[in-house]
Amino acid sequence: MARAIRSHPHLANDFAMMCILAQYPHELLAGGRHLTEDAAASWRARHGVARWTFGCGLYGSSEEVRYQKRMIRKVLGRYGVVQFIGAAIRDDWYGHLVRRVAPIANRLLGKSPEFTDVMLPAINLFRGIPTDAFVRQAYFKSHRAKPDQDIDPARDGCGMVWIGPVVPFTSRHVMNALALTRRLFDKHEFDFFVEVIVESARSVIVLVGVFYDRHDPTDADRARTWYHESRKAYLDSGYPPYRATTMSMPEVLDTNPAAKALLRAIKQAVDPGNVIAPGRYGTPVRQAATTM
Repeated sequence: MARAIRSHPHLANDFAMMCILAQYPHELLAGGRHLTEDAAASWRARHGVARWTFGCGLYGSSEEVRYQKRMIRKVLGRYGVVQFIGAAIRDDWYGHLVRRVAPIANRLLGKSPEFTDVMLPAINLFRGIPTDAFVRQAYFKSHRAKPDQDIDPARDGCGMVWIGPVVPFTSRHVMNALALTRRLFDKHEFDFFVEVIVESARSVIVLVGVFYDRHDPTDADRARTWYHESRKAYLDSGYPPYRATTMSMPEVLDTNPAAKALLRAIKQAVDPGNVIAPGRYGTPVRQAATTM
């Protein structure tokens, strides 16, 4: 509300950051389905990752950017370490200097080389330059190593499912949503992955997800159960997901019966055989064929 940040920042918890930096530490599971607090702390310490990491882009004229930097230091500096890393992409002597000094500075802060490696892709992402660097995290649990090129999680059998409820941007609602999310993760024994995406002064998206083995029917069923139970819990709490998935399409308009009835009527008029996209956009699923 102080307008210290003019863009839309992303906040990632420690597990979400570690998905980007490393491979899953299966050796720390000790027979469990997810990491204990002590195991997670040990893994986090290897890379110098904080409990929460936040990032955003600063846009505008030189004067505007300088103003934003001053405000961010003033308003947010009391809560943690504030770094401005955009100069690393400059193609001049200063940019080259920053790229040489950054690994040393990060090591002094206790951060791993992998932490420094994501610096340039992160800057470019906020500049609007597409990158596959962060899609690689989909491989971090189900594969021995993340690929450097030809990245295709669906083709390569990566298992991840996510949901993003929209939450009012007040401390009470955000903390309530995070507490609810943590209970659901603990119940289904998944590692706690959450990002908070600030959409406006009024709302945030609490983006959560689980990684699982698509080739293990039990693990895949556990992920689906987590998804459906989480979706219901968020809706019951007044936090609707901002985007639907193929798993929730048939019920996506259950909370908006007027729109659902309208779409059903249009569907019946133009596609009485329910041939086109059955079950999508809140329309009826296709009935299984029966044989006599």
